[in-house]
Amino acid sequence: MRTEKEIEEYLATRWFKNRHHCYFIRGFLLTEFPDNKNFEMRMAFTNADGINLGGELITAAEAIDFIENLRDEI
Repeated sequence: MRTEKEIEEYLATRWFKNRHHCYFIRGFLLTEFPDNKNFEMRMAFTNADGINLGGELITAAEAIDFIENLRDEI
């Protein structure tokens, strides 16, 4: 399991694909780290022209893989 600081840095540089992924990862983090309220979860969106206005897109499953140390990237 990664440290809370590593998770905060990871989430601060990535965007979730939609609100469902944000909701899912929020529940996971509240279960694993109930006292930490510093996690920032951002959701990507598409403007009227169909252009994605987010940064690097991730899913909740990819975030959980990172948190549980199944992925090495930061």
